[in-house]
Amino acid sequence: MISFIHIRDTRNTGDMASCPASYMDFGTDQIEVLNYTDQVRHDSEIQIYGGGTMVNWLNSHRPSEITPKVIWGAGSSRHGQTEPWPDPEGFALIGTREWTPEREKAGLYAPCPSCMSPLFDRDYEVTRERVTFVNASESIRARYPAIYNLPLPTIDNSWPVEAIIEFLAKAETVVTNSWHGLYWARLLGRNVEVHGYSSKFHRLAPHTLEEARDITRRFYERVMALVGERVAA
Repeated sequence: MISFIHIRDTRNTGDMASCPASYMDFGTDQIEVLNYTDQVRHDSEIQIYGGGTMVNWLNSHRPSEITPKVIWGAGSSRHGQTEPWPDPEGFALIGTREWTPEREKAGLYAPCPSCMSPLFDRDYEVTRERVTFVNASESIRARYPAIYNLPLPTIDNSWPVEAIIEFLAKAETVVTNSWHGLYWARLLGRNVEVHGYSSKFHRLAPHTLEEARDITRRFYERVMALVGERVAA
């Protein structure tokens, strides 16, 4: 049994679309996908955490010490800061979505696995000069209202993922305060104007779609090697 744990009790489509199990073949149908507050099965061979901003939660809620654990594309952002939370201890593999050249070189960076979505392989015609893509959080809106009042075509991150990707892809420039809006628009090769409010907006990797996918495949291979070791034990 492989357990995938990420943020699921949310309106945030980006968090919902960031589970590696949605895109990769793990060689078994013995898979469970859980919200981060759910109880993991006792027979789980490996626990994979991500995505969504989970690292600070993992620092304060230590998962099982018995089962090997992986962080894959989870966020470690701190509100109102430029530096993220530190990596938690006790994980066999760590790959957070906050990028620096040093973290990538050390194997501690993993893109959000939503980069593997086939939605990015479709052809889209640019039909708008500028659009706004906003975080649906009422608390974010209350604290940072300016972006919500721009006279531009606008949707928020509670829309279905297919509609979001198409909306971003059809614009020359995306104005956003959503991390996944920034990430996905960059993967689509679009210009982005960022209205950031936390460290996650300071640590986005400068990679193209294919570069992000290549890093994701290599991280997947490391995870599968760990799975193989666990099954053989």
